[in-house]
Amino acid sequence: MKHSEYEIIRVKIKLNESTRDILINYRCRGSFLIGEMQLALGSKDVLNESFCHYLYELQRSLFPVLYEVSSQIVSHDTRITYFNNEAHAPKFKPRGSREDINNQITYRQQGMHCGWKHEQSLMTYHVNSVPFCCSLCSKFFGAYNFGLEFLKCDVCGVKLCPKCAIQKEKTMENTYISRHVHWKSIQPFLKDEPLDCSFANGKELTRKLKLALEHNPYVLVMMFTYAGMKFLAVKKHKNDVVETFFTLYERQLALDDTHESWNCIMIPTVPQTYSFRNIGLLAKLTLDDQPWYNLEKKLENRQIDSVVGVVDNRSKKMLVLDVQEDPEIIEQKISCL
Repeated sequence: MKHSEYEIIRVKIKLNESTRDILINYRCRGSFLIGEMQLALGSKDVLNESFCHYLYELQRSLFPVLYEVSSQIVSHDTRITYFNNEAHAPKFKPRGSREDINNQITYRQQGMHCGWKHEQSLMTYHVNSVPFCCSLCSKFFGAYNFGLEFLKCDVCGVKLCPKCAIQKEKTMENTYISRHVHWKSIQPFLKDEPLDCSFANGKELTRKLKLALEHNPYVLVMMFTYAGMKFLAVKKHKNDVVETFFTLYERQLALDDTHESWNCIMIPTVPQTYSFRNIGLLAKLTLDDQPWYNLEKKLENRQIDSVVGVVDNRSKKMLVLDVQEDPEIIEQKISCL
C-alpha cells in the first residue's frame, strides 16, 4: 500500500473482532501528524452500526462528556430518538448572545425567572450531581463541583451556576442560606447580617477568617464545598485558625486551596462562659448536630464543668461554641498534627 502524499504506518485487521473493521494509521508526507482511517463492514442496521462507533469514540476520547454532548446536540444525532422511541426528541435552543440571555433572566419575589424565547418561567434548583455548562459564563462544571444548587429553566434549558446567580442578584445569597435548616436554627444567636459571603478557596478564606478574628473571639463559617455543607466555629491561636473544642477532638481546620467554595462568615452575639449548673433548664444546640448529652459526657470525663456559648433568652436555647482551653495544650496538639 503506497501513496505519493501519504505514508502508511500501520494496518490493523480486526474483522474477526466485535468491531469488524480495519484500522489504518497514516502520516501526511512532510508532516508530523498521524491520522487514523477506519474501514468497517456494512450493516442492515445503519444506526446500530453508528452506535457501536459512538461507543468506540467515547472510549478513546480524552473528554467523553464533551464529545457526547457535542455529537448528540450540535450534530442532531438521530440515535437520541432511535434509542428512546422518539420519546425524547432533541430540542434546539434558539441562537443568542450572553447579553440577550442575561436580559431575559429576572429576579422576582418567588425567585429567578427566565423568559428566553418563551413566557416567563420560574427557574428550578438542581443539585450539582451531574456536569453542566452555565449559559452566562459558559464555564463547564463537573459533578459535585459546588455545594450550592444551580438554577435551570425547565422550558428552554438555560442554566445558571451559583456564582452567576449571586452576581446577577445579591438577594440570592439570602435565598441560598434560607434553603438550609441550619440557618433557621442558628439565626437567633447571630448578629444582624453575615459579615461576608463570597466564593473563595482555602487560602483566601483563611485570610478572611483571620481578619474577622482580630475583632471577635469566635467566628462562625458556613462552607458550601463540593463535599457538601459544613458549619464550623473557629477561633484564633497565635497565627493559626483552629476549630473550637480543639483539644477535645484534635481537628485541624481542613481547607481546600484547589477548589473554590461559597462561604458565609458570621459573628455570634457576645459569647460567655456558663457552668453546667446555670444552663440546666436551657435547650442546648451544637453546630455539628451532635446531641448535647454526648458532648456533656465527654466534657465530664475530662472534668470540665463549663462551656462557652450564646444564650437566646426568648427561646430559652443555648448555642454551645467551645470550652476554655489551655493555650499551651493547643500548641502541643498543633505540633503533633
